Amino acid sequence: LRLEETAGRQTVERPQLLARLTDEGSGIRPDSVRVEADGQAIPFTFETESGQVVADLSRLGKGGHRFLVEVMDRADNREQAIVAQTLAGPLSIVQATAYPNPGRGATHLTVLLDGQGADDPTLDVEARVYDVSGKKVMTLELLSKANRTFTARWDQNDSQGKRLANGVYLFKVFVRRGGEEVKSQGKLAILN
Repeated sequence: LRLEETAGRQTVERPQLLARLTDEGSGIRPDSVRVEADGQAIPFTFETESGQVVADLSRLGKGGHRFLVEVMDRADNREQAIVAQTLAGPLSIVQATAYPNPGRGATHLTVLLDGQGADDPTLDVEARVYDVSGKKVMTLELLSKANRTFTARWDQNDSQGKRLANGVYLFKVFVRRGGEEVKSQGKLAILN
């Protein structure tokens, strides 16, 4: 009796626990399969032919969890596997800020991310700055700094290099990973 490939897996849609159960002896007792998360039984499916166990973890909160998969064979031999896994949740923007704000001279745009893929330094992160009429005045690429943080230094010039006038500007942040995109926005005042 053997448990193989037991792992927590995070997909874009929902997190799952996957396990493959095999027995080269008397065979697995399908009614003996049990799956727990943090000591509580959770729903799962078990395919007897492939031995695959799939448990939907989407009702669990983000953070660390302890999973147990237990099974018995027809000779009453019991086996279990315990896996500790952290569920990250979907990619999200925790905070998008401009500092200093109001700004005199250079401004730093900073984005703090959370969730699945937030620590990927190759994420496509950009900020677009707009004036009050909605005209885009600048696009900035934000680069990975550390700890799920992306930042860019902006000299408060437009895309032609001309200094922007005093006033309030809107910035929109876009974070892309594959086909997934999350957005946030904020305001920035310029006082020169």
